[in-house]
Amino acid sequence: MDMRTQVWSPLQNIAVWVGAWLYGHVPSDDLLDAAEELGYGFDLATLQAMREAPNRPPRVRLLIGGPGQPTGVGGDGLVLPHDEPHLHNVFIAHTDGSWQHRVAQVPSEDFLSPGDADRLLREATNRAAAQIEALIGHEPPRARNPRLMVGSLRDFYETPGLPPGTSPRAEKLFARADAVAATIEAVTGLGDHSLDHLILGLSRDIRRARMAGVAYAVVEFSR
Repeated sequence: MDMRTQVWSPLQNIAVWVGAWLYGHVPSDDLLDAAEELGYGFDLATLQAMREAPNRPPRVRLLIGGPGQPTGVGGDGLVLPHDEPHLHNVFIAHTDGSWQHRVAQVPSEDFLSPGDADRLLREATNRAAAQIEALIGHEPPRARNPRLMVGSLRDFYETPGLPPGTSPRAEKLFARADAVAATIEAVTGLGDHSLDHLILGLSRDIRRARMAGVAYAVVEFSR
């Protein structure tokens, strides 16, 4: 299993850029440049459909699933409001960088407030810490401190950055998710799969934190 795909998605930053663009904080060229750097291009039809979606908060949400937790719409993507309150405009991101626009109903149980998402991620990380450290303690000396690997991994997660004016609270939540994600990737790199069940549980909290951060950032752009 590619653990990176379970704890990080370029769609996080793309979603924030789309929100900033829809509220006039960044020009189209900057959005297109950021999306292209992250591997996803936008055609005019997709941008027009996003612009025409109703302006109801949060105007853009991130939707990412994981093992045993599918999105219910056929893939990861961005969720925008629809004229019918029980439906959503869903833009599914394909691995080739293209987008598919669908109208679907999206489950809402995984969308949390930033405070709840931060608390759940912090609590899950604290519960996991002792077990992860126990694993590290039985590894050869070169592998006992995966934090030595975390710096370079976090550099990867933080590229290419967020648009100007992104809420500091959302950035803090993304930073916590990045730190836990980088540590998880370092731990899984040790090659011991005895904690896979624990890692997968943490990956869910990371994804929920990213979704909460996107929604909050977009709402703040609307103010």
